[in-house]
Amino acid sequence: KRGATEPQKELCCKKPRDSQISISLPVASDPQVRSQYLNFRGGLRFGKLLEDIDAFAGNVAFLHCDDGRSDTAQHTLVTACVDRVD
Repeated sequence: KRGATEPQKELCCKKPRDSQISISLPVASDPQVRSQYLNFRGGLRFGKLLEDIDAFAGNVAFLHCDDGRSDTAQHTLVTACVDRVD
C-alpha cells in the first residue's frame, strides 16, 4: 500500500477464520529455536514468549483490519501492556 492515501470508508465483513494464521515453535527438535526460548536451566523464557505472542497478535490484527484494497492507507495498530498473567 505504498503511496496509498485514501482512508478506509467502509467496514469489512470478515470472520475470525479469514484472519487466522498459525505458527509452530519446534523447541524440542530445533536447537536454534530452543536457544531462543529456553534459559540456561532449561526453563521457558516467559518474557520472550509474551513478546512473540504480542508481535503475532499484531500480525493477526493487521490481517483482520486490511480491506484488501491497494488505494487505502495502512492502519496504525497499537497493542496493550499485560501487567500480570495468572
